[in-house]
Amino acid sequence: MSPEERQTMNRLCQRIQEEKDSQTFDKLVKELNNLLELTRDHAPGSQSEPERR
Repeated sequence: MSPEERQTMNRLCQRIQEEKDSQTFDKLVKELNNLLELTRDHAPGSQSEPERR
């Protein structure tokens, strides 16, 4: 995770924690999920396809 991604993640987490409006909360959570997906996809050893068993 890059420093910029980490900073964005921390900012989103802080805003989610403090958010009172449910629609804004949902929007922020979706944004955080998208960021986590991107960082997971770029992580060393990650695969874009889910593991099949």
